[in-house]
Amino acid sequence: MELADRALDNRLNREVHGVRGVVLLRRGRRDEAEDELQRAVVATRAMGYRLAEGRSLHLAGVFHAEAGEVAVARMRFEAALGLFNEIGAHGYTGRTERALAAL
Repeated sequence: MELADRALDNRLNREVHGVRGVVLLRRGRRDEAEDELQRAVVATRAMGYRLAEGRSLHLAGVFHAEAGEVAVARMRFEAALGLFNEIGAHGYTGRTERALAAL
């Protein structure tokens, strides 16, 4: 049971970073938001949770696109798209392709 609890805590922690990053971004706290989104990417990558890593990269792409940082946004969206294609997460590929096209 302890192992299951620890796994749940790790998953929730990964998700919290992404959500917190979005909330901070909406509140205009860009530096903190960027840190949280980067933590989300690092945490999901370290855990091998590729869908969440792709979602975190997509959120980071949105963050940079909204800031007018097109080159960085493109890199994040392309990385997310690559992961979504690799794991067959077709529900996420269309959204990411549209985000790339909008840059």
